[in-house]
Amino acid sequence: MRDAVLGRIERDPAWRAVLGRRWGEVTTRMLRSSVFEAWRRLDWGRGYAELDDEQAENQLSAIGLSLKKPMTVFGLWDSYRALPTEKRNDYWAQRLCVRIPMGSFHAALLSGQRALAAEVAPRIREIPEMLDFKRVDSGETHYLAVVLSLHLVALQ
Repeated sequence: MRDAVLGRIERDPAWRAVLGRRWGEVTTRMLRSSVFEAWRRLDWGRGYAELDDEQAENQLSAIGLSLKKPMTVFGLWDSYRALPTEKRNDYWAQRLCVRIPMGSFHAALLSGQRALAAEVAPRIREIPEMLDFKRVDSGETHYLAVVLSLHLVALQ
């Protein structure tokens, strides 16, 4: 996200354009790449150690996912939508299927590229109905939900 911030404060229009293109490329990769291949397991795991394949498969299978099936952040969000309500507050569902996509949606809004913002907008609009904020214990999830909603409104 540094490139997005630098692009907004850079005074030289040529450098601002370079940073904008770079951030657009990074964001596009975030949205289109398989999370299991492009993201470190540390990013979506418990946050303190890389998971080996067996550990990852065990955790993913609890929410109907597998390393063998490539999954973009949109696919993860759709997987979360399909989960039964009682499974939606599972740590792995929240970490992998909510926070990783929400972080990528935020990157798309920060990209300054209308097409990327339009692509993530429908999912952002779903957040209030999809998440039970009384049961979500992650401050990061609450923060991202508010920031995404406000940013989306500001872009309209």
